[in-house]
Amino acid sequence: MKQYTAGFLGAGNMGGALAQAAIRTVGAENVILTCKTEVHTRAAAERLGCASGPAAEIIRSSRFVFLGVKPQMLSALAEELGGVIEESECVLVSMLAGVTLERLEALFPGKRILRIMPNTPCAVGSGMLFLCRGSLAAEQDAEAFRQLMACAGRIDEIPEKWMDAASAVAGCGPAFAYMFVQHPLRLYPGRLHPLAQAFPGRRGAGGRRRGVRPSARKGHGIRGADASWQRADGLADRRASRKAEG
Repeated sequence: MKQYTAGFLGAGNMGGALAQAAIRTVGAENVILTCKTEVHTRAAAERLGCASGPAAEIIRSSRFVFLGVKPQMLSALAEELGGVIEESECVLVSMLAGVTLERLEALFPGKRILRIMPNTPCAVGSGMLFLCRGSLAAEQDAEAFRQLMACAGRIDEIPEKWMDAASAVAGCGPAFAYMFVQHPLRLYPGRLHPLAQAFPGRRGAGGRRRGVRPSARKGHGIRGADASWQRADGLADRRASRKAEG
């Protein structure tokens, strides 16, 4: 049986991002995956250029087995594949949000387990990946994992008690950063051309940028103190009128 460096039980958004990072490090020929359905498995393998196979084969043949299923599916996975996992020499890598090492070690006794929380920028080598080790995982296991994920981005080992907070910051941080960058584009559509090309703003119905009310009058949209959208030229006229009256 061919041996693989990384096997993925689930290759959705996050699992797929980590699979891409692993492929950049060890090559597609050393990565194998499976998904919930045969159609998804075939599509993911073709997209990434790696092998696919049954879950039991992946567990037996992979040095690191990534658990990329939904947290609510973990008990069923343990019941179905627990015997195969027990017999294998793999290191389990869990990316299941909110699932503690204590629970993982109860479901998979005697196994070396790493709990991680990555984010999707790992797919392009700019991610943040947090790591904590189970009671049986040695420093050598963590170091080998760091080498495997070297192309994912930054990897920090932290105490498990910090994992929830770290997950919130690293997992949601990129989305908040995109919202911050997008805000001036919504305020001044069409005026920040280089930025607009790099981060195209979302558009609403009819192709208009959401938040700016269409108007026949000229002037860019700005936000008033009452949280309503106003036209810049009309606001200037009103301010001039108030000044004259005062």
